[in-house]
Amino acid sequence: MNENSGMPRGDFVVSVILVVFSVWVIHMSLTMRRFGELGLAASPGLSPLVFAALLLICGLILLRRSLAQRGYRMGLSSRKSAAFLRAMETRHFVVVLASIVIYYLFLGVVHFVIISAVYVFFIIWYFKGVAWWKNLLISVLSGTIIWFSFDQVFLIPLP
Repeated sequence: MNENSGMPRGDFVVSVILVVFSVWVIHMSLTMRRFGELGLAASPGLSPLVFAALLLICGLILLRRSLAQRGYRMGLSSRKSAAFLRAMETRHFVVVLASIVIYYLFLGVVHFVIISAVYVFFIIWYFKGVAWWKNLLISVLSGTIIWFSFDQVFLIPLP
């Protein structure tokens, strides 16, 4: 395997984000309610715990590799920072992240189908995916099918 990824700074930033996110998910998974005497084995947090542990391992491997390549040396300048802040990708990231935060804040306050349909509609509209009526159809159907599947078929209540 090639030890030099060619992106030690990017690997460093991503690895720190992965490690912090994984630790947060592990913490949240361990604090979830447990059912019966099986403890963690009967907890809905078991799957996220396993996936977060695997992601943590990958993040730590990436962190070790980026540290070995001195990825922590960012070499930031005002010109690079300004170009980064003006980039289309940065704008897309901020809009999507803000929409996820808004979705999270309204989840449980507004019915799942409505907030999910609005979220999916906005994301498709923002990235100019399809015509508005197709977007509306996709958004409403996806929210309804997901809600019906979990709430009515699998008997897992959604917020």
